[in-house]
Amino acid sequence: MRLLYHKVTSRARNKKHLMNYLAVVVFSGLFMQLLHINLLVHDVVYANSQMSSSAQSNSALSDLPSSAKNKISINKLDTVQLISETGSIPLTIINDLDRDVVLKLDATSEDSNRLGVWGLDQVFVHANSEQKVALPIHARTNGIVTITTHLKSRNLDFGKMSFDVHITRAVGDVLSAVFYTLIALLLLLGIFRTIRIHRRLRSKLPEQKQVDN
Repeated sequence: MRLLYHKVTSRARNKKHLMNYLAVVVFSGLFMQLLHINLLVHDVVYANSQMSSSAQSNSALSDLPSSAKNKISINKLDTVQLISETGSIPLTIINDLDRDVVLKLDATSEDSNRLGVWGLDQVFVHANSEQKVALPIHARTNGIVTITTHLKSRNLDFGKMSFDVHITRAVGDVLSAVFYTLIALLLLLGIFRTIRIHRRLRSKLPEQKQVDN
């Protein structure tokens, strides 16, 4: 009876340890997926809010004569380095007119699944001055993505400007690698511990059998 009891209890303990470590791995994976879904939902909500506010702000844009088309411009960019998950792209809008203007700066990403970017519905620029602005961006994976900006008033189009964004999320990738490495080590530790306990109990079974006899 004791021999049977030890066999049952040892199997139950081994199964319990293994299930505990598997549960850690499963719940950790679910947590990462939920975090990713939360970021995607945040992007969708932010984009929808931008679209709704854009319709309301178009009426505030300046109505300019055609001669103003060569008087307003935006600084040129070649490449931008992004080393974090979120950030902003600094741009400068130049107004050579003798009047203040309210402009709109649209922005689109070549690959929105890799890099999200949002434009600015209203940019106020004083007469004969420059206005610095920042486009919010959100990176999901590393790589090179082209962003195109489009500057315009209510009735004039001041052209488009494209530049590349080099995404190297070094910190985020290292943290992810460390996280998954720790999960793998926990799983291996659980397996080795279960095997060790199982071998220890098996080695004690002959001794227990002799005592019972």
